[in-house]
Amino acid sequence: MVATLLLGVGCSATPNGTEPPQPSHDAGSAAGREETLVFWPSMDEVSDQRSVSELLRSLTDDEAEGREAACNTLGVRGAGAAAALPALIQAFRDEESRVKWAAVHALARIGAESAATRQALRVAFKDRDDAVREAAVMAIRDAGPAAVDASPAVIEMLADPAAPVRRTAAEALGSIGADPRIAAPPLLAALNEQDLEASQSVAEALAKLGSNSEQVQAALVLALKSKDAGTRCTAAYALGVMGSPASKAVPGLTANLTDGDADVRGWAAFAIGKMGTAAKPAVPSLINMLGDEPENRRAAAAALGGIGPEARAAVPGLIEALRDKRDARLRLIAAYALGHIGPDAKAAIPALEAVHEDEVAEAARESLARIRGQAR
Repeated sequence: MVATLLLGVGCSATPNGTEPPQPSHDAGSAAGREETLVFWPSMDEVSDQRSVSELLRSLTDDEAEGREAACNTLGVRGAGAAAALPALIQAFRDEESRVKWAAVHALARIGAESAATRQALRVAFKDRDDAVREAAVMAIRDAGPAAVDASPAVIEMLADPAAPVRRTAAEALGSIGADPRIAAPPLLAALNEQDLEASQSVAEALAKLGSNSEQVQAALVLALKSKDAGTRCTAAYALGVMGSPASKAVPGLTANLTDGDADVRGWAAFAIGKMGTAAKPAVPSLINMLGDEPENRRAAAAALGGIGPEARAAVPGLIEALRDKRDARLRLIAAYALGHIGPDAKAAIPALEAVHEDEVAEAARESLARIRGQAR
């Protein structure tokens, strides 16, 4: 799961202390192929200057490499290759997975707005190749609200055996604006997703669908009490992405600040920090959490800064964190947090003035200006 706790400029931490997961660059993996779509070459970078009609003839080439190249080039042409849509849909029946995959990606680039194209993509959802299924769901995702009629088929893909497909399906439900009444129940059922990236996508989709849905928010609050620690983490992350509209979750999140699982405590702090002043009741628990393990100390400090002036009771604890020579990241976060508390953190002025390390010193200067009422 990826989340960034932001206070001011450049201050970040993840509750579990891990770096955000990086996509695989193995050309044979689904994640690697997704990179190919994201960094698809521009028209200026393509050496194949054949006309669309010539490329269409190449779609029946005897060699799979030629058929694949034609699909790729048509995709780069984008809307200018709209006449190739019927032939690309036919290419879904190719015996070679690499050709089917390239055809799906070409459709994604040309546009999945037409009903016929979306129907063809739904057929590709059943393909035996993981990468083809992922690419088909990705095309629906990238079509946005125009593809909302594909919601039922995309929901089915949340149960796909391949984690990258499940991840992309969750992203798609948020992107196309699926009806929360239909999409939220299966997404909530997927809160215990074991794959890190898929879990993140489920949470972010729920955040998109649930920002204006009290039913979704209530279900996420209930999930905070799940017996499964991963579910509690994912629910907290979703609520944090929603931010202040989900402030009714503060009591449940505050309860999780004392959870026996360190990751649960960290993600609860992350979410609380996104709730603004409504999270004032969590301040005492967050102060106690400043004595937790290193990653969670950072998460607590960031959350206190997110609450702002209402976290004034935490100033002594944040001053102590600012003076902790063992953890530069904690010191940086504490410096920004004190600045976000503002003039009520004036007791921290001597400690902030004593900071001389380059990165922390910059944060200290900005916070001193905020505390003194001189912030720009």
